[in-house]
Amino acid sequence: MLPGALGTKETDFLAQFDYLDPSAYTLVSWDPPGYGHADPALLQRSWTLDMLERDAEVVVALMKHIGSTRFSILGYSDGANTAFLIAAKYPEMVYKVIAVGGNAFLDSTDIRIYEELRDINTWDPQGRNLMVSSYGQAGFLELWNKWCDTMALIYKERGGDICKEELKLITAPVLIVHGKNDTAVPLHHAYHLAAHLVSGEYVAGSFGALTCY
Repeated sequence: MLPGALGTKETDFLAQFDYLDPSAYTLVSWDPPGYGHADPALLQRSWTLDMLERDAEVVVALMKHIGSTRFSILGYSDGANTAFLIAAKYPEMVYKVIAVGGNAFLDSTDIRIYEELRDINTWDPQGRNLMVSSYGQAGFLELWNKWCDTMALIYKERGGDICKEELKLITAPVLIVHGKNDTAVPLHHAYHLAAHLVSGEYVAGSFGALTCY
């Protein structure tokens, strides 16, 4: 299970660990480099154009290390995009993908949304409080600004391409889950994923914001 931007197991997946039957599922999650409890002495976060590609390689190395060579992925936000990158490059390892709130590209609307969200006072209080609890107010602001800066750089230097070309390489079945009321990742991203994935199926949560899972 791959968390979203600045996300961790604790901020994004506690409910899944609490309520999914451990006799039916073996659950593995992580705190990406630079987030949560990830050890900075082992790996720093690289705020670069290939940030998510680097995450994908670390996830694959982790799964190999624990002896899991075939698995399904539940990815949320950045984690959904990381899941696409893994499934495209390592199709033999990925059984199925559930992608929640993913986006294969950034456009001017996305960048405008991120710039508005730099002001953390505009965030939903629950999400903001989770981040402040994880990083402290100053740490959260620092990481969030770095994330927004990196997205702006991807838009400027790569035309917003996160994993557009990789979508056509994915052979694993993909369930695309997206909140109809998501104001952080607009719904047209889910339509794009459904149109360009070979075996993608789209489900919209009528109740949903970004955290519709």
